Amino acid sequence: MKKGLLVFSAALLAAGLLFFGCDGGAGVASAPFVPQYAIGDIGPGGGIVFYVADGQDGRPLGFTVQGYGTPGEGLGFASYTAHYLEATPHESQGVWPHWSDEGTEVPGISTFSSDSDPLYTMIGNGRKDTLTIAAYLDDNDQEDMAAHRAIAVTHGGKNDWFLPSVGEFNLFYPQRLLPGIYYIDGNYWTSSQSGSLAWGWIHETNAMISNWAKHSYGQVRPIRAF
Repeated sequence: MKKGLLVFSAALLAAGLLFFGCDGGAGVASAPFVPQYAIGDIGPGGGIVFYVADGQDGRPLGFTVQGYGTPGEGLGFASYTAHYLEATPHESQGVWPHWSDEGTEVPGISTFSSDSDPLYTMIGNGRKDTLTIAAYLDDNDQEDMAAHRAIAVTHGGKNDWFLPSVGEFNLFYPQRLLPGIYYIDGNYWTSSQSGSLAWGWIHETNAMISNWAKHSYGQVRPIRAF
């Protein structure tokens, strides 16, 4: 009887682990994250992987990409967890665009004025913000701006490229000379704003600034999260 009880108890324990998972959540116990890409690899969009959220050395184990609009309608999508960021090998082609017309302030995007603000290091917000910017500018008859250039990119057959947020561009910049990336020193837009001004990387000061006039000219380096 004791042996039969032990076998029955072990079976119940195994079934409980299978159903609830080791962490108490429903489903099969999750396996450790094993990166499929490393920094410098070619990503599924044909870009160069420049960031891996692998849970090591202070990096998060994945990050949330903020959703936009209504999933399944137009460009809408639900929020999702990503582990990688990749950048196109080249800047968006053509004349350097404006961010917007002078004085434009877009509601509903990352807006802050100091590098001490938590939004300065946030990642996962660039895609939603880029689409929000493009839609707002469309509604206000402002065409062919930086956000438009970014979302028009279909490199590698992917249509989810976007203008990086400040936090995302700050991760890209140290990796800008990876093999396969063609980088031109210059001024680069982000999808973050400081009221009626924009955040951008300025080559002359080699720094991210918050007071760049939106009707200035800047380069666009599209990225995507997966």
